[in-house]
Parts: sequence; structure tokens; C-alpha cells
Amino acid sequence: MTRRSAARPIVIISGITVIMAAGATALAGQGGIAFTASSSIAQSVISIGVPMVTAVLGARCRGRAPLAVARLLPYVIGFAVIMAAVGVLITVVVTAAAGGTWGLAGPAVIGSFVAQSVAALIGLGLGTLIGRPVIADLMTIILPLGLLLLLGLIAPAAQPWLTPFPNASRWWSGTMAVDGLPPFLVMVLLWGVVLNAAGWIAQSRRRPEPTAATESQPVTAD
Repeated sequence: MTRRSAARPIVIISGITVIMAAGATALAGQGGIAFTASSSIAQSVISIGVPMVTAVLGARCRGRAPLAVARLLPYVIGFAVIMAAVGVLITVVVTAAAGGTWGLAGPAVIGSFVAQSVAALIGLGLGTLIGRPVIADLMTIILPLGLLLLLGLIAPAAQPWLTPFPNASRWWSGTMAVDGLPPFLVMVLLWGVVLNAAGWIAQSRRRPEPTAATESQPVTAD
């Protein structure tokens, strides 16, 4: 696989995400909109594309050592920061054009970077755990949303503790408070740390053991 073909799905997903975020936010802002409402729309759309891209990156580490996955972390977080910044830019432009209000803009901007970074970690974890890009991309939507809906039926109070979206919505709307940090940290532990640890373990098990033939094979220059 060439670098160009490898980058194509990442560019396509990112481009579609940005276009959809800009379109949805602009449409909602036609009658005037607050910065926090605009941020919620833009960042919620971007939070769909971010884990899909990082899931592709994680799935491409199939068969590699866990250290190879760990080396992706700066790039994954960097990508999340860039996409969050794009969302902030869309939010600023739409709010200004609509003559909207700017209350809680600072917390919403900071929260956008936090929320997208967590989304990126979730995608990376699912990608490394599943090892198949298309399936991993689907799971970035199906698993969090399915669990959110299920808990909404049987245990609504557990939603912020066990699912990403309630926490993310508070971050990018600028309404995250001290009482929301414990459930947020538990959610990050489950979806960001434990999920990625499971992915690293899965990667180490998928990695083929070296054979005597491959170990004795001379190294040649291309």
C-alpha cells in the first residue's frame, strides 16, 4: 500500500466531517445562535469523524508490536487537537455571522479539545482491538450510542459514568463542572485506558512468532 492510498480514507473521512460540521452549524445559526449551541453542533459532528480516523490508524497496526501503537499516541492526539480547532473556527465564524452571544465561550473552547482527545483515544482503542478498519469505524458509533440508549432505558444515572457522549456534550458546551469530573474520569478510564490496554494485548497476541527460517534469513538491501 502506497502512502497516497493509505492516506486516502483518512483524508476523505476528515473532509466529509468538516463539511458536515460546517453545514450543520451554519444551517442552525441562520436565525442567530449562541456560541455554546454552535459549538455543540460543530463538535458533535466532528466527534463522529475523529474516532473513525483514529480507528483506521489503530487497525493498521494489526500484527505489529504494542510499542508501534503507543508511538501513534502523539499523532492521534495531535489530529484530535487539529479537528477540535477546526470546529472552534467554524463555531466562531457562524456565531459572529449570526450575531450570536458569546457566553461560556472560553470553557467551551477548552472543553472541545478535551472531548475530541478522548474521542480519538476511543477510536484508537477500538481500532487496535478489532483490527479491521471498516468494522472498527462502525463500532465507534454503534458501541457508544448503543450503550447510551440501553442505559437510558435501564439506568439513566449511569450514562455519564459509562458512556462518552454525556461528558463530551458538557465539555464542548462549556458546562462541565466539578461534580461532573468523577464520572468523566471513570469514563476515560474505561474507554480511554482500559480499551487501549485491551487493544495492545490483542496486538501482542496477533503478532506472529518469529520462526527459525525467518530468523536465519539474511537481510538484503532493496
